[in-house]
Amino acid sequence: RIDSPRPLVHQLIRHLLIDVGRQHPQALIYPLVVASKSVVRDREVAANRVLNNMREHSHTLVQQALVVSEELIRISILWH
Repeated sequence: RIDSPRPLVHQLIRHLLIDVGRQHPQALIYPLVVASKSVVRDREVAANRVLNNMREHSHTLVQQALVVSEELIRISILWH
Protein backbone atom coordinates (compact mmCIF):
# COMPACT_ATOMS: atom_id res chain seq x y z
CA ARG A 1 0.00 0.00 0.00
CA ILE A 2 1.10 3.52 -0.74
CA ASP A 3 0.93 4.47 2.94
CA SER A 4 2.64 1.41 4.40
CA PRO A 5 4.12 2.09 7.85
CA ARG A 6 7.14 -0.07 6.98
CA PRO A 7 9.81 2.23 5.50
CA LEU A 8 11.27 -0.29 3.06
CA VAL A 9 7.86 -1.32 1.74
CA HIS A 10 6.81 2.32 1.49
CA GLN A 11 9.97 3.23 -0.44
CA LEU A 12 9.70 0.27 -2.82
CA ILE A 13 6.06 1.00 -3.58
CA ARG A 14 6.79 4.68 -4.17
CA HIS A 15 9.63 3.86 -6.57
CA LEU A 16 7.48 1.30 -8.38
CA LEU A 17 4.64 3.82 -8.77
CA ILE A 18 7.06 6.47 -10.02
CA ASP A 19 8.46 4.03 -12.61
CA VAL A 20 5.00 2.94 -13.77
CA GLY A 21 3.84 6.56 -13.79
CA ARG A 22 6.73 7.50 -16.04
CA GLN A 23 5.81 4.85 -18.61
CA HIS A 24 2.00 4.77 -18.20
CA PRO A 25 0.85 7.92 -16.41
CA GLN A 26 -2.76 7.49 -17.52
CA ALA A 27 -2.95 4.20 -15.60
CA LEU A 28 -2.09 5.80 -12.26
CA ILE A 29 -3.38 9.33 -12.46
CA TYR A 30 -6.92 8.95 -11.15
CA PRO A 31 -6.15 6.53 -8.26
CA LEU A 32 -3.34 8.87 -7.17
CA VAL A 33 -5.59 11.93 -7.35
CA VAL A 34 -8.18 10.14 -5.21
CA ALA A 35 -5.49 9.05 -2.72
CA SER A 36 -4.17 12.62 -2.59
CA LYS A 37 -7.52 13.71 -1.15
CA SER A 38 -7.50 11.05 1.56
CA VAL A 39 -8.18 11.93 5.18
CA VAL A 40 -5.32 9.56 6.08
CA ARG A 41 -2.36 11.95 6.17
CA ASP A 42 0.32 9.37 5.25
CA ARG A 43 -1.67 8.25 2.20
CA GLU A 44 -2.23 11.86 1.11
CA VAL A 45 1.47 12.72 1.45
CA ALA A 46 2.64 9.58 -0.37
CA ALA A 47 0.21 10.13 -3.25
CA ASN A 48 1.24 13.77 -3.57
CA ARG A 49 4.91 12.78 -3.74
CA VAL A 50 4.22 10.48 -6.68
CA LEU A 51 1.96 13.10 -8.33
CA ASN A 52 4.65 15.74 -7.95
CA ASN A 53 7.10 13.42 -9.66
CA MET A 54 4.59 12.80 -12.46
CA ARG A 55 4.16 16.56 -12.92
CA GLU A 56 7.76 16.70 -14.15
CA HIS A 57 6.91 14.70 -17.27
CA SER A 58 3.09 14.78 -17.49
CA HIS A 59 2.18 18.20 -16.14
CA THR A 60 -0.92 18.69 -18.30
CA LEU A 61 -2.30 15.25 -17.49
CA VAL A 62 -1.90 15.78 -13.74
CA GLN A 63 -3.50 19.23 -13.86
CA GLN A 64 -6.44 18.00 -15.95
CA ALA A 65 -7.02 15.03 -13.64
CA LEU A 66 -7.05 17.34 -10.62
CA VAL A 67 -9.62 19.59 -12.32
CA VAL A 68 -11.82 16.62 -13.26
CA SER A 69 -11.64 15.30 -9.70
CA GLU A 70 -12.57 18.67 -8.21
CA GLU A 71 -15.48 19.02 -10.63
CA LEU A 72 -16.76 15.51 -9.88
CA ILE A 73 -16.70 16.31 -6.17
CA ARG A 74 -18.46 19.63 -6.76
CA ILE A 75 -21.14 18.01 -8.94
CA SER A 76 -21.76 15.23 -6.42
CA ILE A 77 -22.22 17.80 -3.65
CA LEU A 78 -24.62 19.87 -5.75
CA TRP A 79 -26.52 16.75 -6.82
CA HIS A 80 -27.82 16.22 -3.29
